[in-house]
Order: sequence, then C-alpha cells, then structure tokens
Amino acid sequence: MNTLVIRQTVVDLCVELSQRGHFSGTGGNIALRIDAQRIAVTPSATDYLTMTAADVCVLRLADLAPLEGERAVFLVNITNPCWIWRDADLTSVRSLRATVGQIPFNFQIGADAKKIPLQKPEDAAGDFEVRLDGCDKPPIATASLEPAQSNYGLTALPPISLGDVSGKHDLCLKFARASVDPIWVIGGLELIGN
Repeated sequence: MNTLVIRQTVVDLCVELSQRGHFSGTGGNIALRIDAQRIAVTPSATDYLTMTAADVCVLRLADLAPLEGERAVFLVNITNPCWIWRDADLTSVRSLRATVGQIPFNFQIGADAKKIPLQKPEDAAGDFEVRLDGCDKPPIATASLEPAQSNYGLTALPPISLGDVSGKHDLCLKFARASVDPIWVIGGLELIGN
C-alpha cells in the first residue's frame, strides 16, 4: 500500500490544527493509525507549516523476542519516545505497573539522531519516568530498567509508587537513557489501587 496519501493527510491535519490555534510550530507529534500494524507520525522538531509528506514517518516496530511465536508490536516515535495517558483517574490509585520492552535503534536518520533528546538516568540501566500534567515537568516517580535490561522480550517492572496524587491528570511516560540504542517502549500499563 502506498502511504503517500496518508502521510499527506497527516500534514494537512497539522496545518489545519495549527491554523485553528490548537497548537503552533512544533507543538508535539501527531500520529494517524494506518491499519492494525502501522502508524504515520510527524517527526520531532519539524515546523507543521513547512512539513511535507516525505517528512512523515510510517512505523511498525516488532519486539525481538521470543524467537518463535508471536511478538509484541510497538507504536513509538523513534525521535522522541514518550506516551501520554490523558485524564488518568488517580483517585484511590497507589502505584502504576509498566510492562516495557526494547528494540534496537536500527534507523538511518543521519544528523537527526543527534537531535534525539536524552535525559540522564539515575540508574545506569536507564529509568522509566512518570511525569504529571506535562512532559516538561519533573518526574513524580521513576523505576530502574535494570530488571528489563537483559530481557529482549516484555518485562513487567515492579509497581511504581505515585505518592499522594489524586484526581484526573495527564501522565507523561518517558524513558531516561544515556544512548539512543536501545529504544525503550511501553508494552502495557496498569493503575493499581489501594
């Protein structure tokens, strides 16, 4: 399937949303599901009003394990891997359990690889971070990626305490890592109550 029409649709949507004042410049990544296995996503740090269809990435990333059988498929922006859980109801929630995976950074994106934001992790293996109401806010909780470091399949991290947060909030979920390789991804999330 030729994805040029879909990629142009993403560009047109970005321009329309910008013109309506919903966001401006490089206000975030916009994605459109193509089918059950692929998404089209805007690149980071590219102005919506100058973006072309050729700038839009089409992604379908599969896990490396298990060697036989079905593998997990991840939807991830390779240039700024983060996920936002909108209006997560944290009333009566004590912690969050994340299932994570890793995929190799096998992408030939030239100088753009140097633009990928890297946050210094507290743990040498890297950190899973939970931020409240904005990805520019400091983490309210972190978990070491050490349990998942040597597992090429999915790994359920131990529950991460969210402290005394309550009510509905947007959760920004990111990974602090020292290198672009591997790309850490989310396979599943669960809020755990009292």
